[in-house]
Amino acid sequence: MLFSLMYGVLGIGNYKLYGAFRDNFDINAKKPGLKPELNDGAPGVEYKKIGLFFGNILQTVRISMGDFGVISAADYLTAEENYLFWFIWLLTAVITCIIFLNFIVAEASASYTEVSEQLENYIQQQRASLVAEAEGLLPQPYKLRHQDDYP
Repeated sequence: MLFSLMYGVLGIGNYKLYGAFRDNFDINAKKPGLKPELNDGAPGVEYKKIGLFFGNILQTVRISMGDFGVISAADYLTAEENYLFWFIWLLTAVITCIIFLNFIVAEASASYTEVSEQLENYIQQQRASLVAEAEGLLPQPYKLRHQDDYP
């Protein structure tokens, strides 16, 4: 949420803020009385139905998964905003990568714990199966003479 709010403060994909992004992609900005609408070729146009707030949240999730489509919107920022954007983008990529890797390690550890808890039961089951198979292969007269050796 924090990273998505940072992108919102920067105005990534926000056609309501004055600047290069609005000049290039706002098709109704020059016509008074019309509701502004985002051009189909604009970065972030896929989020125009859900709004900028939820769009930034989804964009942050996409960055965390390795989809870096938001980078094209950085072309329309000022130099200072661009430096800040790249700093936030790097933080987003690194921190969300650490979070996802931590989740993967936790799941692998839980799977290992579950398997190691059942390992002794599995070994005993295999041992019993081998004993039963060995008993089945012995001839009947031998089993009768040594009945105490076989359960």
